[in-house]
Amino acid sequence: MRHLAMILVLCLLPAAAPGQDGAETRVPAEVHGNVALSWYRFDDLTHSALDYDRPTVRLSLKANGLWGGDYDLRVRFRSRYSDRSRPVGNAPETEWRNRVYEVSLSYNSPDAPVGFRIGRIVSSELGGVGYTDGVMLTHEAGESWRWGVLAGTRPDWETSNFQTDVQKYGVFVGFQRGDRAESRFEATLSAVGEYHNSIVSREFLYLRSSYNHERRFSLYGNVQLDVNRAWREERAGESVSLSALYLRGRYRATEDVTVGLGYDTRKNFYTYEVRSLPDSLFINAARHGARANVDAKLPGDFRLHTDFGIRGIEESEDDPTYFYSAEFTGRDLLGSNIRASLRVSGFSGPYALGTSPSLRLSRSFRGGHSVQASYGGYFYGIESTDTDRLNQWLRIGGQAQLPARFYLSANYEYDWGDDAEGHRMLGEVGYRF
Repeated sequence: MRHLAMILVLCLLPAAAPGQDGAETRVPAEVHGNVALSWYRFDDLTHSALDYDRPTVRLSLKANGLWGGDYDLRVRFRSRYSDRSRPVGNAPETEWRNRVYEVSLSYNSPDAPVGFRIGRIVSSELGGVGYTDGVMLTHEAGESWRWGVLAGTRPDWETSNFQTDVQKYGVFVGFQRGDRAESRFEATLSAVGEYHNSIVSREFLYLRSSYNHERRFSLYGNVQLDVNRAWREERAGESVSLSALYLRGRYRATEDVTVGLGYDTRKNFYTYEVRSLPDSLFINAARHGARANVDAKLPGDFRLHTDFGIRGIEESEDDPTYFYSAEFTGRDLLGSNIRASLRVSGFSGPYALGTSPSLRLSRSFRGGHSVQASYGGYFYGIESTDTDRLNQWLRIGGQAQLPARFYLSANYEYDWGDDAEGHRMLGEVGYRF
């Protein structure tokens, strides 16, 4: 995949140049993205003395209109080196971890009957399918309808390397109607199959829909329905099972107040890799919950955001867990571009409870420069051992915009308390294009 990324990037050079030898002048490709080099270090001051260094290189690239036409390129890549003072569990003392998140070339023209994407694909139409190394074909069937098919293999979960052991196939149909500024409805139905050679790993249906009305009211939902065949039916105990349901609504009550509600269920699903895990692990991971939030703009350029929710475990006699957060923010304090945020969050469950207050101050300057400082703590108690723990942290940092689209950022954090003590440092230099 790394060689493929280099080849596709090289395609930008001729694509961005105007036509030659009397040929029709082509519009240069629009290229956006950033490349960055960062270094993270942790000096552990506890008895564990587990120091850690992690240099990282990241690349994100979007190129639209290649070859003066309707070809687009997407590249997202990360290379990270970890250097620990000693091995920890299965993690060695030193290791490289390279991740190719996306390398895809796509073609979409309103005059062409079929569009395509090829490479390492992240499909928004086929929800839940994940990363796929393969090809995707799409067809615009009028102004409202769109459909497509996908075929390929799944990259290795741990290394993101190309492999052929797991194959993926999918088909979707999408519908949309309306204007985003007024009322708009969108829906996509897809069917996905994943197979470990000739053995089924997972087969499911995915439905996603949304409705927006004049930017005042919005409703979103998605459903995943697993179709269990062969060994999956035996493990799940049913031929069809609901593996996910998520609903979210948002209503702008006034110009200054917005209210949101959400409901979701999460249930683990069996795949080829986890087919032998005990059922108890899946039952403990089957959760459902609801949450509500209010965002209010207050006089004097202040804002208040609150969030409250409840989450429980299906088929369990334990009490549910409650969580909450509230953030009070003031902008442009004293007319000096200073922003202050006071935040309190916490939870209360059958086995533990905790709370975390924090205060953050930041200031922006001309030219895109900024500085910030924050202080916070985290207190929690464990009911079974009647134990209380307190941890605190202090952070300072900033970002400077350098000439020629370069930038430099640096952050320092000091942690101390019952569970951790040490220095964390992160520096990054990058280039935006």
